[in-house]
Amino acid sequence: MSLSTVAQAQLVGAERETFSEGAFKTCFQKLERDTPARPAVTRGYFCFCYVNDLADHVSPNEFQAMAELLTAGKVEATQAKMAPFTRAGNLKCAAILR
Repeated sequence: MSLSTVAQAQLVGAERETFSEGAFKTCFQKLERDTPARPAVTRGYFCFCYVNDLADHVSPNEFQAMAELLTAGKVEATQAKMAPFTRAGNLKCAAILR
């Protein structure tokens, strides 16, 4: 992906804040549940990395589509739409959890 593509894709402003707050909370809660022995600060670092990577690659149109799916209660469809982004974020930030 080129820098110009990333610049066009990334969320900014209020959309980024809304997306990041929800994604961070979800990420942290999942890690807290799945890895309770891991220090909270480590979980926080991972989620910060992961959420910023997602926000850098999700376009405003993709964000809107996912928000509409969630509002309609279509959690599985939302997760499927996010899958390519979450895999990339996991790979980028995985070293933090090691």
